[in-house]
Amino acid sequence: MAVRSGSRPRFSAAGTRAMRYAATEAARLSPREVSRVHLLLGLVHARESIAGQVTAEVALTPGALWASIEVSSSGAISRMPRSYAAWWALRPRWTPGARDALADAIEAAAERGSTTVDTGDILLALSRSEARAAKILRRNGLAPAAAEDAIVRVRREAGENVEPTHSVRVRGSHLIWARLRVP
Repeated sequence: MAVRSGSRPRFSAAGTRAMRYAATEAARLSPREVSRVHLLLGLVHARESIAGQVTAEVALTPGALWASIEVSSSGAISRMPRSYAAWWALRPRWTPGARDALADAIEAAAERGSTTVDTGDILLALSRSEARAAKILRRNGLAPAAAEDAIVRVRREAGENVEPTHSVRVRGSHLIWARLRVP
């Protein structure tokens, strides 16, 4: 499917649910900003999605991810009640890193010729970064190439016709990618 110039990207229903969950969990913590790690938590929580299936294969569960977040955080984590967190999540603040990850996910969707960003695109964008979320993914066996292969396999099982591109970032946080075809 070719992407029309000027067409706006949109997020799939599962991607939107994952971002809402990320915002709700971020709201329960101080400083109440949605980061890349919260995005990863939202993806892991969305078990029926592409990213949820891929993370389940490597046994990355919400509980294991929370343990990793709490161990690597400095100081105590203050949590607020879920009721207030749900209210705050309606107007989340996204960190620049989370915004970059979502912009990279839009680019990943465009690489496969789609204007719909799904959870696989978000997971791929997170795996390609150098942030804490990417380190968690790598510790669990989802380096960028492995994550892309797993995402492609899950998409094929769902009936999509996709091929891995094994794209890499070539210039900082800019949305420029080089395609490396694997023989």
